[in-house]
Amino acid sequence: MHMKWKQAAIILLDPDDPIINMDAYAWKQRYAIPDRRCFTLPHASGCKVRGFTPITEGCLSFSDLKTKLIIVSHGLPEGISIARKTSDAVAVSGWLEQWGMREAGLIAFRGCLLGAAGFLQDLATMIAARRMGVGWLIGYRHKAHQWRGTWHECSGPLDKRLRDLSGGMSKYSDDYRVRIVQGNRSVTPGVYSRRYQLETLV
Repeated sequence: MHMKWKQAAIILLDPDDPIINMDAYAWKQRYAIPDRRCFTLPHASGCKVRGFTPITEGCLSFSDLKTKLIIVSHGLPEGISIARKTSDAVAVSGWLEQWGMREAGLIAFRGCLLGAAGFLQDLATMIAARRMGVGWLIGYRHKAHQWRGTWHECSGPLDKRLRDLSGGMSKYSDDYRVRIVQGNRSVTPGVYSRRYQLETLV
């Protein structure tokens, strides 16, 4: 699959959760992301997470405005949920700073409801306040799940119904499925994408 971004990385935030693990591996496979660009928090058992590198201080220092960061976790409208503990935009921006991110073209959250309220806008504000840069942030407006074990992920009942009716060939419009927030850097992917243009902001 041709990527709109020069490089991608995955951050797996809940390796103890089998659903989150499955999603992270699906995105890793979809974009053929090498192990050295797939990062994870520690597993509670201490076991190595196959195909993923432990998150360390500065591990995202390679990221630039041509990078897509995929963050996989559970989510709530107010923030990322790990083991039933919610972390808001202030906490998440602190993680990104600690992990060495200075810039990213796109931060794509693969977790339920993170685009349902103000989390993405708050995070964009905090990233700028910490003197980092991001082109775009995106998150699902609804509960999300992998469609029939494929690479496709549904966001909300209307999207699922359309995917079922079309055999996965169609999906519902972006303004229903996701929230897209522009960050503090002007970024357009290397391959034209109507999604990441000023007029698509929702």
